[in-house]
Amino acid sequence: MRIQEAENLLEALLEIDNEGPFKRDPDGDYVLSYSGAQFYARIIGEGRPVVQIFSVVAADVPPIPDLLSYINKLNAELSFVKVFSVSNQVLIESEFLASQLSHGVFHNACRHVAEASDATGQSIHEIFDGTPRWQSGKKPTYKFGFSPD
Repeated sequence: MRIQEAENLLEALLEIDNEGPFKRDPDGDYVLSYSGAQFYARIIGEGRPVVQIFSVVAADVPPIPDLLSYINKLNAELSFVKVFSVSNQVLIESEFLASQLSHGVFHNACRHVAEASDATGQSIHEIFDGTPRWQSGKKPTYKFGFSPD
């Protein structure tokens, strides 16, 4: 599968599953919304494309040693996602091969990112300050992650 084919398939899913029309940010990432919680998706790798679903749980957080140690601890405890620091942001990401892209696989990845973001986002902000990104914008009707239906 080529990247363009994967993007077409992802866009078809987003037409159905995203709240409102999907858009792409300046980095080219797809911006996804579920009850105000914001996700992003991107497809990387020409030879064997990979779909990455991620959230930004905190921004404006420099990668100091204590943060990196905390992230390492989270990575040892969490399943199906990875937590990392990049460009003064803490991201939580799940990924899968684009050739596996389906409604169910997409929703599972979003659910794993939502679960980890809900479980860790507030504590990262409380301990390391920064700007909370995952929590902001959630609607009162927010229910954990995407429904697997």
